Amino acid sequence: MSVSFWQDKIRNNSSTNPIAADVVIIGGGIAGLSTAYWLQKEDPNLKISLLEKNHLGDGATGRNAGFITCGSVEHFNRLVGKHGKEEASQIWKFSEENLSLLKNEIIDGEERNLFFENKGSFSLASSENEFSELKESANIMK
Repeated sequence: MSVSFWQDKIRNNSSTNPIAADVVIIGGGIAGLSTAYWLQKEDPNLKISLLEKNHLGDGATGRNAGFITCGSVEHFNRLVGKHGKEEASQIWKFSEENLSLLKNEIIDGEERNLFFENKGSFSLASSENEFSELKESANIMK
């Protein structure tokens, strides 16, 4: 069973002093680190505390690259079915802009140190139905 940061601090009695911060971010994955980065860039005087129970990037970000891909976890045809073509396209473009910002602001020149390889991504169908959906997505995106 895992123990929360707060329970661990109380159990070990390692600190009774409160943390003074303007913003507290819980989780050192891509979402938490990005939030801290952009907040600090917006206001360099902001005191930010980031709490991570293990190591930075140790959770989902370290296992699946934090979904640093374009698009959505949903196939594009499903996005269109749920949101319409215009909004689905906006979601896709938003993810492209996010990836571009990540590359330009964080990764640029640090690929080797960050173990980042820009090799793109692909979707693999595990059934005939999913293959049909992927073909439909490709046709819509054309």
